[in-house]
Amino acid sequence: MEDIDRQLKLSYAAGIIDGEGSIDCCVSPVRGTRKNPSHRIRVKVSMCDMDSIVVLQELFGGKAPIRLRSHLLRNQRPIFEWCIRSFRAVSALNEMLPYLRLKRRKALVAIELGKRVSSNSHGRVISFGELDERTKLYQRLRNMNGRGMSELNVEFGK
Repeated sequence: MEDIDRQLKLSYAAGIIDGEGSIDCCVSPVRGTRKNPSHRIRVKVSMCDMDSIVVLQELFGGKAPIRLRSHLLRNQRPIFEWCIRSFRAVSALNEMLPYLRLKRRKALVAIELGKRVSSNSHGRVISFGELDERTKLYQRLRNMNGRGMSELNVEFGK
């Protein structure tokens, strides 16, 4: 029974991510003692419904406490934010993958990039070939974010 409850919550979470969420990657450049650019997968949701945000946090953890945006105009409803990064984000995307529809392709690219990043021990210099592959995946994910002509629009002839 517990497994069925988790599956229902995962399908609900995937619907929230499909509708209100974002899947992207943050890149930090080489500096200081860091030998490689740092790629971190991020899954984020901002919405007015705090109950949905709480479900996400209960399922996957994440930034706590749930952040309330403070830059609201007087007549706006409060906006709650939830965010997970790196291993947690990749793990959550893997669990939600069977239920994702709109952001399934983005999730697959993010998971692939996340696997490449986690397979490298921190502190080791990665090869130019590996860096090139990560950069390609990062660019592909970025191009799916709706800025300009996305991969999805090209595929469907829009």
